[in-house]
Amino acid sequence: MNTGYKTIVFFICGTAALGGLLFGLDQGFIANSLQTIQKVYGLDTRGAEHYSAILAIGGVIGALLSGLFARFLGRKKSLVLSGFIFCSASLISAFLPPMAILSSCRFFLGFAVGIASFIVPLYLSETAPASIRGAMGTLFQLFITIGIFLISLTNVFIAKWIVSPEKSLPLMFAVIVIFAALMLLGSLILPESPRWLILKGRREQAIAVLQKTLNTPDDVHRGIKEIEETLGNQSVNIGIVFKGYFIKIMIVGIFLQMFQQLVGINVMIYYAPTIFGYAGMKGIIAMMTVPTVNMLFTFPAIWLVEKWGRKKLLYVGALCMLLTMVSAGVVFSMIGSQSDPAMIGTAPKTVLLVAVIF
Repeated sequence: MNTGYKTIVFFICGTAALGGLLFGLDQGFIANSLQTIQKVYGLDTRGAEHYSAILAIGGVIGALLSGLFARFLGRKKSLVLSGFIFCSASLISAFLPPMAILSSCRFFLGFAVGIASFIVPLYLSETAPASIRGAMGTLFQLFITIGIFLISLTNVFIAKWIVSPEKSLPLMFAVIVIFAALMLLGSLILPESPRWLILKGRREQAIAVLQKTLNTPDDVHRGIKEIEETLGNQSVNIGIVFKGYFIKIMIVGIFLQMFQQLVGINVMIYYAPTIFGYAGMKGIIAMMTVPTVNMLFTFPAIWLVEKWGRKKLLYVGALCMLLTMVSAGVVFSMIGSQSDPAMIGTAPKTVLLVAVIF
């Protein structure tokens, strides 16, 4: 098989992976904008937490419904829907509407995140040529970390550049609008997933898509055959769900996803500047340490996952999270009684910084 790929392959994968970038932009938005939001809307700590958390509620609902969207609307239209919601909700937020509307926009941004978190990896796996499918699949996670870094960096500069919260907050939302518009416009010209087209009996259209992405008629024929064989081997018997081996696999998958969210990384991504502030640490280190480290170490992780394997890397990651979160907790137990952050010693700050970096 020819291993060269047409430029459109990378355009397709890059445009689709923008969903991951928007995921990261919205997830990382809170960290360096929360104080600005609190000043503009007069929120106390509880109100700020509610606004932050509503993204996750929308994400859960969006993820639950994304399977239906993928099956009945198709992968492309689902991406268009996600991009439209990203763009609309961010644009409305940029006009600083009343808090109830702003919270609704945050919910719908979470809804779009939920859709993108399911549709983008699915679309990439079904559209990218087999030999680069794994590499293209990692784009989604990489773009999430890049998005978290970008929004954290731009929010820092906007807050420093424009002192007035009422003027800086719209610009913070405008950054998301720009990337959301790129995804929306790009997704409008993306081809539909050939696998979904064949699933819907539109074989000729699937062939036309593969002719755009693959180099030779043999590659196209092989791709169609592979898809049809895969679909033909699928069983629609619901009884498989109750098989012992399937239940074990399902439980492992569910718990891995659950604990991935519960290990504490989301706390650091959302509230790292606040956490560092409690320890008397401010400035660029407090605001940019987490998003920078999070992004940079995605690159070796992509390499190590092939070298070490999934299981070993999972063990290493889980052990590091355990030790570092315990270390951070011990530090805060040591400084918890200190009312003046300026009086906190260098040692606790150093341990906290090192723990957060690891």
